Amino acid sequence: ILDVVLDMRQHSKTFGMYVMHELSAENKEQVFIPRGCAHAFVTLSETATFQYKVDNAFSPEEEGGVLFNDPELGIEWPFDINTLKVGEKDLSRPLFKDAYKFD
Repeated sequence: ILDVVLDMRQHSKTFGMYVMHELSAENKEQVFIPRGCAHAFVTLSETATFQYKVDNAFSPEEEGGVLFNDPELGIEWPFDINTLKVGEKDLSRPLFKDAYKFD
């Protein structure tokens, strides 16, 4: 799994910045995603199991996001993103400049 976390907290010194981690059964790494950060992941293998641990119940009306390939983000994907199978919901996300930002 290639995991990306984007800081959407306007008053954070890392606002608009991202970190990328490769997660695997071999490296056994985990990622903590603070409130106010967006999260995306890409499966790098034919199969994968992905688990979330969250601090609250899922609330569809509060769900948001950012278009993963927004050039403003400058995410350096290590592969051709045009080859990805991306769901309609993810393709319809707003650009970073138009997305909801956390205080």
